[in-house]
Amino acid sequence: MEENKDNVIIDGTPQNEENQADIQQVVCSKCGAQIGEDQDFCPKCGTPKTSVVKRICSKCGVELQEGQDFCPKCGTKYEPKASAAKKGTGKKLGILFKILIPVITAVVVLALAIVLYFALRKIPVSGVMFSNDAITISEGETATILYTVLPEDASDRTLTWASSDESVAKVNDWGVVTAVAKGECKISATSVNGISRECKITVEKPGPDFRAIFDKYCKSTWAKIGFDGSYLSIDTNPYDIDDIGIAYPEAYTAIEEINSYLGLPDSLVYDMVHTTALQGKRSETFNDAGVTVMWTYHPDKGLEVAYKLITN
Repeated sequence: MEENKDNVIIDGTPQNEENQADIQQVVCSKCGAQIGEDQDFCPKCGTPKTSVVKRICSKCGVELQEGQDFCPKCGTKYEPKASAAKKGTGKKLGILFKILIPVITAVVVLALAIVLYFALRKIPVSGVMFSNDAITISEGETATILYTVLPEDASDRTLTWASSDESVAKVNDWGVVTAVAKGECKISATSVNGISRECKITVEKPGPDFRAIFDKYCKSTWAKIGFDGSYLSIDTNPYDIDDIGIAYPEAYTAIEEINSYLGLPDSLVYDMVHTTALQGKRSETFNDAGVTVMWTYHPDKGLEVAYKLITN
């Protein structure tokens, strides 16, 4: 039987040269033993079979030989499937980012706009309320004007305080009023948007300290002072001894000294001792001194004088 040179027998199966060219023999990378197509491991040493991956042009299907990066037929650059997959994935991610970035940007811009709105919005003052619209104080004293700015969440609750006459009363930035001299003025508080409120201030000359006057000029034998210090009384004949109108001459002296201390006119003592019984009790008010003086006089019973603070 003649040998057919055109045929090759593999595993008892005749193969022509064309078919033989398509068959790739795989050998073990460790021991060199031949590994069959249906075998995943080397039959001799057990080493895993290394797959042979053909490089096929993605455009025309021509197989590229080792070392060729471009198809010899159409010139297309070879890209492994894994790279193509990555490229496809990257392309998909790029599209996803193109969609998401504007959405995320819009959300961030909206959030910032909301924050800025609440941070920068201005709520104007709608009113200023005082606890008292009129206050009376004495020279040298202080009083605080209690106030409320409306609404409570106004952006700027700052008030500018001012006095219409600082020679009468002054005011600081917290609404504390200091009385300077007798008189009247108005204290105003104005918000940044022009909302204003006024309080009338009346300053009086302070009344005398009767307790200090009593300690300096008087004796308890013939003088008395009110428990609250609102009055001082002197009686030159407290026990009404007949025909002895000057039982305590020092009491007359005290009246003269007190009148002088309070700045009362010298004629007042003259008027006192020349008051008749028919005239009864007489009185006179001295606003500058802050007192009202009342008296009665009888030649036998003596002179009785009472000093009272002026109260409104």
